[in-house]
Amino acid sequence: VDTDKFKSLDISISYNSFANSEKNLPVSLYQKIQNIDSETRIHKAIDDCDYDEIRKLFIEKKNPNFKIGKRTAFEHAVINALDHNGKNECMKIVEEFVSAGADVNQTGSKEKSMLVYVIDQCLDKGVDSNRKQMIELLLKCGANPRIVIKDNMPLVPYVVNENGSNAKNVIDLLFDSDIQSSDKILYKPYIDEGIVGGENNNWNALCIAIKNNNT
Repeated sequence: VDTDKFKSLDISISYNSFANSEKNLPVSLYQKIQNIDSETRIHKAIDDCDYDEIRKLFIEKKNPNFKIGKRTAFEHAVINALDHNGKNECMKIVEEFVSAGADVNQTGSKEKSMLVYVIDQCLDKGVDSNRKQMIELLLKCGANPRIVIKDNMPLVPYVVNENGSNAKNVIDLLFDSDIQSSDKILYKPYIDEGIVGGENNNWNALCIAIKNNNT
């Protein structure tokens, strides 16, 4: 018996089985493997700031809504762009995520939207050009500046209640954006007069009125 002939036949059968294995997989398992592959490629493209790869994947209708560890993929894209100091390719990836169907107002791993996340960074570290650019991009992509945060407080009172120059700079940035004119009329006089922070001032009375819908 020509054993070498049987060995080569066995290898050939094994290779063909492997090559055609996708056709024999249950649909649900095959789809799961495909999703894992897509998510891995998207994750790598975010880390590499590879906008062309992200765009290609989303043109192929790959899903932008999944998690990378505890973060959502969109959150990872935003934080990666911040870490790369607003590198143009990274910023374009954030915008591409929204175009592909990612919810710009989704709650991330810190239990806040990405707009609020970046604003908190500004309140803590200051409004640099990188964070400013990200806030402007998120608002352009449809981030909600009227979002209610902790204790049912709207975003603008939340920022102003933080007090200090960082809060003032964030408010100025929001007012220069698409925030509604009614908010500007309501909040701006208190900011200009320096009535921010503290427990017993008119600003807190205004916040209470807003909370109770008495404005």
